[in-house]
Amino acid sequence: MIHHLIHTEEVPVFCEVHYILNIADKLFVIAETLDTVSFNEKLWAYEVEYTGKLYSEQGMSYRVLKDKFHISVGSISNILKRKNEYLDDYECNQSKKMKRKSTNNFTQQLGEKTYEWFALQRSKRIPISGPLLQEYALKVAAELGDTSGFKASNSWLERFKSRYNIQFRTISGEAASVNTDTVEDWISRLPVILENYDP
Repeated sequence: MIHHLIHTEEVPVFCEVHYILNIADKLFVIAETLDTVSFNEKLWAYEVEYTGKLYSEQGMSYRVLKDKFHISVGSISNILKRKNEYLDDYECNQSKKMKRKSTNNFTQQLGEKTYEWFALQRSKRIPISGPLLQEYALKVAAELGDTSGFKASNSWLERFKSRYNIQFRTISGEAASVNTDTVEDWISRLPVILENYDP
């Protein structure tokens, strides 16, 4: 919604600095209330940074921006440094709940390998449950030589699902979901049924 407000046909994004600054005030009041800066505010910050020539010509420093938008200098610096990451995530339609990419190599490798396995199983139409995913993550952690005592807890599973935008749904026509007792029962009954069949 916020991104839509900024990108309107009536007011081109970069032609009216006052319009952008007016939106900025509203965005950062919202961010201050929530005690966080959301993805849309970060995306907006990139757009403001794009108009940085105007700011630099007017001599606006990070401190001036800090006072204007009511966030820390560190937050402004971080937002501007990571602008490409935010735009890439936006362009790829990543989950808006997606957490910051991990700087921990073990955590990043664990997530990537587990997701690759999950995607492969799904492409084969094999149903994957939460507990099965947790079990595989523990196996990957052991292969990576985990020394931190990783536990594939339910909270880890929720974060993993959010990070990779995964929803567990029933796969249509999945053979693995058929009860084996039902199969065995039909195998024994089928010859009797076919016995009286005359084509």
